[in-house]
Amino acid sequence: MGDDRVAAKPAQAARSDSGLWARLLVCLLAPGIVAWLMTSVWVPLETHQAEEYVALAQSPDAPASLLRPPGYVAFLRMVGGLDGGLRADNHGLIYLAQAVLLGLATAAFFLVARRWLEPAAACVLALAFGCHPLALVLVGYLHYDLLHLALLVFTSWCLVNGFGSPRVSWPWVALAGVAAGLTTLTRPMTLVLPAVLAAALGWRRGGEGRRCALAWAIFVVVMGLTLAPRTVGNFLRTGRVIPVNAQTGAAFWPMTDAVMHPTSENFPWVNEWHENGEPLAIRKLGPAAGGSDAFMTLTLPLDDLLKARAWELFRAQPAVYFENVAGNLLFFWTGDSRRFIKAFQFYQVADRPSATDKWVIGYYVFASAVLHLLAAGGFILAWWRRERTLVLAGSVFLTLWLVHALVYLDARYLYAGLPFFLWFAAYGLRELLPARWPRDLAACGALAALSVIGCFALLA
Repeated sequence: MGDDRVAAKPAQAARSDSGLWARLLVCLLAPGIVAWLMTSVWVPLETHQAEEYVALAQSPDAPASLLRPPGYVAFLRMVGGLDGGLRADNHGLIYLAQAVLLGLATAAFFLVARRWLEPAAACVLALAFGCHPLALVLVGYLHYDLLHLALLVFTSWCLVNGFGSPRVSWPWVALAGVAAGLTTLTRPMTLVLPAVLAAALGWRRGGEGRRCALAWAIFVVVMGLTLAPRTVGNFLRTGRVIPVNAQTGAAFWPMTDAVMHPTSENFPWVNEWHENGEPLAIRKLGPAAGGSDAFMTLTLPLDDLLKARAWELFRAQPAVYFENVAGNLLFFWTGDSRRFIKAFQFYQVADRPSATDKWVIGYYVFASAVLHLLAAGGFILAWWRRERTLVLAGSVFLTLWLVHALVYLDARYLYAGLPFFLWFAAYGLRELLPARWPRDLAACGALAALSVIGCFALLA
């Protein structure tokens, strides 16, 4: 199919890339250093607008939370262990660890991109990811976002290496299962990745061979084994099968209660909870269900109540749910993460002229719209041509898009699309440029310019 022709020349260039280690070093160091400097010189987001992850990490002897996924808590404890424990007065080591994590993710991003781009262009595109304003801001945010973003890139890299060559690579398939499991333990949105990957492999390989089916089965088994300790632990505590965490009710209930109309500025879950959810919870479960920590202390009763209410509402007004699904499908592509950029600006100590603030946000919105528009074209083209790398990485993206459409979605979760939008946008923009141009480098340079200008605008 078309993917073999498109990928042949870049693949040959990749094999002869004598500057591989130099480019990897640039991808590793440049974003990490910039991000670490940002957390040192500017005021990071820290725990503002975050959830209980830091508090959970500081209580290693307490029972594991049924509400929050364990991935980021484990990451924080691991980082804290390097310094004798996680201290409330010193988050610098966490910022440094997250800066290193961004550098590693950027290097993995580059290794995916060089499979279908010239090596120099792939390096430039990787810097567009690692130096993107959103990625840099998330390094200073004590929440799961940066870890999840990195794990999504690592999972894509492992899948591409495992399934992206004419012969399956068994070690990479197993690593992909581990990476997908860790990603799911950080945010359970990828629980259905095996099903989407199966469809992608069928589309990519045309149902080819038993080896591919066996490799997929190994991926599923390894992913399941990675999740097993958490799932078994939840079962022993509750007697229920809870793969990661008990938030199903909170994710589905608002989708059936009212039409959400998500935008890049609003947070509709809060209003919906206070208007309809909280009164129901207090009526059914008592005054404690109205407390600020109700979801932590009454996790299972609230989850059961909201799941039952969601099913009741779905049967009564199914059109509401499907209208929300349609809105989420569109919003995942058209929304942006400007709230993170605004929050970063808000927490800076120095006053900023309001005109500058408006210009920065306006530019970020414009750059995001351009990126998503180009990505839409590249996404369609890559799947139509069955481009091997982007179909495999795209299976992770499709999983996120599908699951985020089926459950509650707001702008906080849109960060997850960033690496995929950049891959697809580079592919689409390259095809729009004249053949006589150095199309790979021109396309990736344009996307990198969008990121770098946004970064300078944010920090100026």
